[in-house]
Amino acid sequence: AALNIVLFGKKRWILYDQIRFAENKTRLKRMTRDINKPIQLTTPEWIRQLYGKDERMEEIRKHGHDCVQGPGEMLYVPRGWAHMVLNIGDTVAVVSERGLDNSI
Repeated sequence: AALNIVLFGKKRWILYDQIRFAENKTRLKRMTRDINKPIQLTTPEWIRQLYGKDERMEEIRKHGHDCVQGPGEMLYVPRGWAHMVLNIGDTVAVVSERGLDNSI
């Protein structure tokens, strides 16, 4: 789990619930990688090259979240959720990943 607070700038978040992919690792791999070129992409590359391809955009919009976090806003990422984050320009944020759930 993580708690993110933006002090300056903006962050784009793409998140999806672990339950959606818990029993289907193939779906998770299809969402996060190009099956024809199985290399790990950076978040900006993924957004430019893969987000609009195949079923990804529809899958995220139906079963996930695509949002922009601005200054003064707080975002909680639950334990186990798959996520990507991209700073939009210069950004300063504070993140805490400890003590937010019972498993730590």
